[in-house]
Amino acid sequence: MIAIKGMEMPSRCEVCDFRKSDPYNGEEYCSKAIGSNIIIYEKERLENCPLVEIVTCKDCKYWAADDPYCGVIGNITDKDFYCASAKRRD
Repeated sequence: MIAIKGMEMPSRCEVCDFRKSDPYNGEEYCSKAIGSNIIIYEKERLENCPLVEIVTCKDCKYWAADDPYCGVIGNITDKDFYCASAKRRD
């Protein structure tokens, strides 16, 4: 797994950095979809979009800058740590 720091989750395939265009037929496809090149027709994200949001501690509703102990995972964290239990703060 890799993460691209600072990349926002695209709202639809049309604005995704991983959208590619076939030079022969002009069809657009997802270059990161698992299995094969999936042609993009939708104006929203594909159901099987391989991108997932990673919420770091500094953006998590469970994290407090003045208390580095996270009660959810039971450990001390820093602002750039992340886990599966994170929920983005509103």
